[in-house]
Amino acid sequence: MRPITIILISFVTLFSSTLTLLAQDSSELSPETLCKKWRYVKSEMDDVVLTSEGESENDMLWLKADMTYESLEEGVPLQGTWAVSDDKQSVELLDNTFKETNILLVKQLNDGTLVYEQSVAGMTVTMFMEASNQGD
Repeated sequence: MRPITIILISFVTLFSSTLTLLAQDSSELSPETLCKKWRYVKSEMDDVVLTSEGESENDMLWLKADMTYESLEEGVPLQGTWAVSDDKQSVELLDNTFKETNILLVKQLNDGTLVYEQSVAGMTVTMFMEASNQGD
């Protein structure tokens, strides 16, 4: 084979692999793809990375099939209801205690990973979660 043919074949193979990877990381946003217990891994805000240590060590978000949720944020348990937005880009959480709605703009979703952006005190925080094997 000529060198240009080898380069083209390599490029097509790499491009196809990239498309496959993108498809795996962009599952359709639906209750079926979201219903599981998600464990907090880390968050990023303005180039500052916070990991799951101390009070955040057990933080989680459990999206249930009955459209209710439970979460633990820095040791504080919360419960409420949840829904996928009409545009299928975000998850809306309605907290039963404070009657506040939190919008989670989903950036990445696959079987094991959930990454979303959330506004906290007027700042955008990116949250990294992984699927938990407990309590599903």
